[in-house]
Amino acid sequence: MRNKNFVIRAVNILIIVAALLYYNQVLSLHQELDKANAAIEAMSQTGESAQTAQGNYTDGTYQGSAQGYGGTVTVEVTIENGNMTNIEVISADGEDAAYYNMAIDVLDSIMEKQSADDIDVVSGATYSSNGIIGAAKEALGKAGK
Repeated sequence: MRNKNFVIRAVNILIIVAALLYYNQVLSLHQELDKANAAIEAMSQTGESAQTAQGNYTDGTYQGSAQGYGGTVTVEVTIENGNMTNIEVISADGEDAAYYNMAIDVLDSIMEKQSADDIDVVSGATYSSNGIIGAAKEALGKAGK
């Protein structure tokens, strides 16, 4: 009976030691993963700031057009130092004023992202938004992206 209790206790101790060793190994791997993620984030931010400083586009003023709700929408994009510095709608004669006034909010998103890719349309002004976004894509395509 004593030998049986001794064996049970020894096995329990071995299990506890193994669990502690495993836990320590997992904790160490988790810390290494955190360090790697921090390094990746730092490299990503450095790459983004260098890309923004250099810019993606060829300097100049470019126009693009696309179909909106009520007709053709034309935008003009100004590029300086490779970055978009201004975007404005220069023609949207056929657009309904109510839809157009809601849709022009996409201009801020385009400027912020420095791209017309993956821009959300304005709910309730989908066609006008798509016209502005499409025109901006065409203009930026001419600018080299």
